[in-house]
Amino acid sequence: MAGKFIVNVGRGELLEEKAFFESLKDGILKGAAIDAWYAYPGPGNARVPPSRYPFHELENVLLSPHVAGFTPEAAARNIEATIENIRAFLETGLPKWEVDLRAMY
Repeated sequence: MAGKFIVNVGRGELLEEKAFFESLKDGILKGAAIDAWYAYPGPGNARVPPSRYPFHELENVLLSPHVAGFTPEAAARNIEATIENIRAFLETGLPKWEVDLRAMY
């Protein structure tokens, strides 16, 4: 991936944290836009840094606080999907989409 950009809006764990940081720091990756992190506030909203590595110090990184999915379009689509799921359940007794408790989503 030398010379490429990475955009991560999914999950931090998709990319190995140390290798990701070092490849950006060393210029192997050209840059990154990061909206997904490795650590999040826990119970009581205790403040934690989003990574063990100082991504925020790198000139080739654009950061956001994991809010890329919170747009008017995303909200409208979530409402539509919720209505579809309820409608499917009322019509068939089964939802269109179910949470996988083992995967925790």
